[in-house]
Amino acid sequence: MNNILPWFALRYSVVIYEFNRILIYGAIWIVMMYSKMTYKSQIVTDLGVYELLIPRFVNEALLANDRVKYFFSLLQMAKEHAEGHDDSGSLNSNERRACGVDDDRFDKVIQESTKIDSEHYRIPQLGSILDHILQCISDMMSPLDRVKIQLDENDRTTTAPVQNTEHYNYNARLEALKKQISLLENDIITNRYLDIITSGKREMGDSFHLLVMDLHKDLNLLQSKVSQESIEGARVYGLIETDKSSVRAFMNGVNQTAKLKFEHVGLGTTATRSEEDLIIQNDIGTTDAHVLVLRVNKLKATLTYTDIHIQRLLFFHSLLQRYNVKWSDSKYRKSNIKDADMYHLSIGVYEATDDKDLYEYLSFLGSRIVFLIDWNRARKTLRNFVNNTNCIEILKWAADRNYGHRAFLKLGGEQLLYGAIRQIGDPSIHYGQRLDEVIGKERTIEFLNFVFKTCYENLIGGGSESLVRDRIRAELASYFRTAEQDVLQKTADHASLLVEIAEAVRNSILSIGEDYETITRNSKRARTWESKADVMVKEVCTSAKKPNVPRAFEQIIMRADDAADHLEEAAFLLTLLQKYDDLEAICDLNEISYNTYRDCMEYFKALENAKVVHRGSPHVDIQDFLEAIDKTIAIEHDVDEINRRVEEALINKVEDFKQFHIFSETARNIERATDCIMKAAVALRDYTLGKLSVSLLS
Repeated sequence: MNNILPWFALRYSVVIYEFNRILIYGAIWIVMMYSKMTYKSQIVTDLGVYELLIPRFVNEALLANDRVKYFFSLLQMAKEHAEGHDDSGSLNSNERRACGVDDDRFDKVIQESTKIDSEHYRIPQLGSILDHILQCISDMMSPLDRVKIQLDENDRTTTAPVQNTEHYNYNARLEALKKQISLLENDIITNRYLDIITSGKREMGDSFHLLVMDLHKDLNLLQSKVSQESIEGARVYGLIETDKSSVRAFMNGVNQTAKLKFEHVGLGTTATRSEEDLIIQNDIGTTDAHVLVLRVNKLKATLTYTDIHIQRLLFFHSLLQRYNVKWSDSKYRKSNIKDADMYHLSIGVYEATDDKDLYEYLSFLGSRIVFLIDWNRARKTLRNFVNNTNCIEILKWAADRNYGHRAFLKLGGEQLLYGAIRQIGDPSIHYGQRLDEVIGKERTIEFLNFVFKTCYENLIGGGSESLVRDRIRAELASYFRTAEQDVLQKTADHASLLVEIAEAVRNSILSIGEDYETITRNSKRARTWESKADVMVKEVCTSAKKPNVPRAFEQIIMRADDAADHLEEAAFLLTLLQKYDDLEAICDLNEISYNTYRDCMEYFKALENAKVVHRGSPHVDIQDFLEAIDKTIAIEHDVDEINRRVEEALINKVEDFKQFHIFSETARNIERATDCIMKAAVALRDYTLGKLSVSLLS
């Protein structure tokens, strides 16, 4: 039991800590979201479309009404308490919070209020209370000051003894009331000033409370004027019948791709009419200064788009390329908000040919907005694997096919890719390297396109995340194998040229003394093949410097290319021998050239077999590979013996020094070629068997 208690205490403390951490982070998130919405509202106002924000500001004004009435009640109850009356109706902290007032200092105001004399009261936090009242009244007046919707005088009900024009001049009333009151020091206020603030009796004259009551009535009336209906999820008000088809077309597009944002907030749409225009606004996401406003006037659709990221703005332009949208030059603006970031503004105008064309454009436009959500995060994630230009290319590819990037981010983003790279376990990949530096730009783009498509299909189809990871790992492994296979293929192509040169040398030897033109032609062909072989060597050596390609291939192909050089030299030497009649010496030289040709064939065969040799390969594939390597080694030994016989025959039978030199150097070059081929084959064997060993260990 003594051991359990400390353990339980520790676990309990951890739970409390995590709970508090979640609360703190949650509060921070709420504050951030509120600040972002405030900023976004200001941007919409800056763009001159305040009408879109009326419903939001009316709701905020009505919340301010709840707060100000709390402060009126607080002052009235503070006075009652100071008079010594019963506190049973006193406000508590729950009622304060319910009204949206967070400052707990107000909880002690009533109990600590005192009466100084028949006309004076001391009320704690009095200055702060009055500041809150004035702010709440300002919030209530804001939508009424700026609204363009006319309020019907017949709908207004009031018992005010003044004329309507004066009664509803709220700014003038507020300024007049503010001049009537003043606070004494030490939170002291007179009875008359309290009445000017809290009185609800019109016969006693105007008051802050009466001003709030009248504001509340007009706010309720305004709310009824802008009561929102919904069209396919869009909040709309004040529309005429012809507007609804345009809103419906736009929302059909939004709803078509909205699922691609998954749990991310955004895509809320508001629509209203302002004079001659239908105005549609989409909030996109939570990004600061990220606003899309569309004005539709007959067949003309004017899109205003703001963004702090110029690259995303240009990306959005590219999404609408199928339509002839005429974009203005992007402007750099600063919001009216103090210390706000600069943002880019772009205006695009589309002139539709008829209603059908307009609705199709609006639908397509609505369907593209989801691809702007979290766009910059996706771009920054991809920059770890490809350059910035290719990042945008991949995002465009995914958007054009309605895959999007949110599924990729939701399933882990860069961690999903890093996990696949770690599981492959290729030692040639170094920390900090971009993937395109390892497997090449084209392959990386192709692979990342596959990743985006696979993530989309998995989340939409309800597949398991483990299956996605396995598919991505398998796909990436195939790209690593492909990079190696490409170099192996080039090495095999080089070997095929080696076979051609060896055959040309053999044919030239058979033509000695009979067909000099064939010898000359074979020499030219050998020179051409040797030049092509040099190009392949450079390509393989360049590829071998990349981390994902084993350096062994550089060694293999360079040794094989030495053989090509020796054989090409032999082909050239034979062009210097125009006439020779000793058939026995020619036969010995032919034998060595034939074996060299066989040696080149076996080396080529070994490379072809190496393409299919990997962990799990059939035993026969590995056997064929090893046999080909073994034959190249055996042939090299045979050629050494044949070369000694050739030298002996030349010394005994060739008396002309020029002919002796040509035969001797030809035989020596052919023998050197087989020696180089053997070294290349051994290097190929060591690499291939070493790779099999690593695979088996892993």
